[in-house]
Amino acid sequence: MTVAIISLRWHTVSMRSSVDLHQLSEVQLRNLAAQMLNQLSEQDACLAEKETRIAAQDAQLIERDAAIHRYRIRNEQLTHEIALLKRHRFGKRGEGISRLQYNLLEDLVDEDTAAIEQELEQLAESHRPPEAKPRTPNPEAPATATAAATHRDPP
Repeated sequence: MTVAIISLRWHTVSMRSSVDLHQLSEVQLRNLAAQMLNQLSEQDACLAEKETRIAAQDAQLIERDAAIHRYRIRNEQLTHEIALLKRHRFGKRGEGISRLQYNLLEDLVDEDTAAIEQELEQLAESHRPPEAKPRTPNPEAPATATAAATHRDPP
């Protein structure tokens, strides 16, 4: 039986001479076995070292993935916050409305509400039979005053 001895050192493979095991003495066989066991233990140590490096790299990758995930979440939070701030900045509050203008707006809303309520009352009265009332002019109104008609389109 012939065995080829392979030496593995730092990823280099070299073939040594082929040896016929039947022609070796007992001492030579023991030396060959010891040499092969040494090579095997060196390969195991090299493999263990590589596995340790791979495990360390995997741990670093896991940490980086977690950091990337945290950064993405933070980025989304900041993007959302910026959108809210822009909405606030360019919304009604950011239009530069003074308190006086805001009060005028409230007065207009109140007047519109009163006009709508009056129209609702008129609609409710139109369903009742009309009562005959003589109309009297307002003595306090100036002669040049004209009545302002408020027309609302239905929603």
